[in-house]
Amino acid sequence: MRSFNAIGNPTFEVDQRNVGTAVTPPTGGSTWCQDRWLSAHAGGTTMAYSCQQIDATATPVLLPGTNFAISSKFLRITLTGQQATLGANDVMNIAQQIEGNRLRELISDVHSVSLLVRSSVAGLNFGMTLRDGAATPTRSLAKLCNIPTAGAWTLIPLPNLPIWGAGTTWSLAPGVGGYVLSIGLAVGSANIAPANDSWQNGNFVGALGQSNFAAAAANSTFDIAFVQHEPGSQCTTLQDKSWEQNYDECLRCFCKSYDYPTAIGAVTSNGVWAVPKGAGSYFNCAITYPKRMAKVPTVVIYNYSTGAANSITGNIGSMAVSGGFLNQNTNPMSSPIVDPLAGQAGLPPFPTWPPPSGGAPVTTPELGPILNPYPYGSPQGANISTAPPSPPHPYPSTFFPKKMPPLNGQNQPQPLPPWPHSRFCVLPDKASPSISQIQPPPIMGPGSGVPHLMASQVGRMGQIVKTFPAGSYIDGYGNLIVPSSVVRTMGGLGN
Repeated sequence: MRSFNAIGNPTFEVDQRNVGTAVTPPTGGSTWCQDRWLSAHAGGTTMAYSCQQIDATATPVLLPGTNFAISSKFLRITLTGQQATLGANDVMNIAQQIEGNRLRELISDVHSVSLLVRSSVAGLNFGMTLRDGAATPTRSLAKLCNIPTAGAWTLIPLPNLPIWGAGTTWSLAPGVGGYVLSIGLAVGSANIAPANDSWQNGNFVGALGQSNFAAAAANSTFDIAFVQHEPGSQCTTLQDKSWEQNYDECLRCFCKSYDYPTAIGAVTSNGVWAVPKGAGSYFNCAITYPKRMAKVPTVVIYNYSTGAANSITGNIGSMAVSGGFLNQNTNPMSSPIVDPLAGQAGLPPFPTWPPPSGGAPVTTPELGPILNPYPYGSPQGANISTAPPSPPHPYPSTFFPKKMPPLNGQNQPQPLPPWPHSRFCVLPDKASPSISQIQPPPIMGPGSGVPHLMASQVGRMGQIVKTFPAGSYIDGYGNLIVPSSVVRTMGGLGN
């Protein structure tokens, strides 16, 4: 297996939520840095940092030792608040939870990880960990990684990782977390694995001996451009993934109605849904997901005129709505119901469906499907025209089929001139009786006294013997060839 990478968005090129805008994980919380990549900021008194997708289109990230551009983007962690000494539970990391069905290719044998990273801090040590996908992991594998040179892209191979540890359940089911890959930059002692390179009992996100990135100079950076996790004992060449394939896979976990280059929460009418008012204070809206989601999603509504979450805009202004959605599932088509908050009046009902663009009611109903008002068997109204049909077109020859006499619209037979019509055929229609009824039958061979009748003919006609001139013969066309003369024998061979 040298064509499989379990990691989603391994090139860091897909960023639907933030589209290149920096985000700051809150203390004690987490933030989606990019599609599939989450940053957790646990504890920390002064530690602060931002995450941002960086556009490297002008100078793409090259696979070390080659001129092959492995990615046009990378994820940058920028330290904005230093903390020289970490608390036991402090954590600064980025992580991805890999779906169970993508663990199948790795579960039964050794496996390998490759990281393409860069830092402004020379000699930075950081930890890469693998953990089971439970809500509270119980098994962890830690590896210590090093970036020797500042400002240079470094490909770190982590080959021949041990087979997935026993003592826990590794799920291989779709829609369920299979395992978690984490990169720890600043990790307190309580979250450091007791040993590297082997499976340990517990939930650890740091490696023994790693640095404290939070103690580096302010505005220090850590960049990551590619992650690969593959089966086998060797780290092979990084396997590129096209943007289209990458984006399509990410849609299974997150999607939006905004255009791709538009960040969620932006003030724009792109991707707006016009929602009709249902019974009571409900607004029914059928949402089409671009593909089947990995699990039942959480839906957030944004006000296109203010950008506020859980708010909508109608003809009476902005209105808060609850985040409660009912009857939704992982199918591409789902029908949630939006419920306005208590005390909020719903929008007036729309007179037609679909509603007009812009979401405001109109007095003139929009044109719906045109139906036949007089089905077969029903009387027609007096508004049906009784005027004679239009006169025939002055140039009937320009239409197909061409009208031939009588003018019934059908093609008519076109008789040929009487036979023989030498214009079409220069040969006679049939052989002349003088040719087809030769009596007696023609002589079939040269020589003197040669019988020319077959045995079946002798009884009817008697034996007939003909004498040919000496030296004569009959050629392949039935011609009797006599020196100094040619006699045409009709009915001969080939005539």
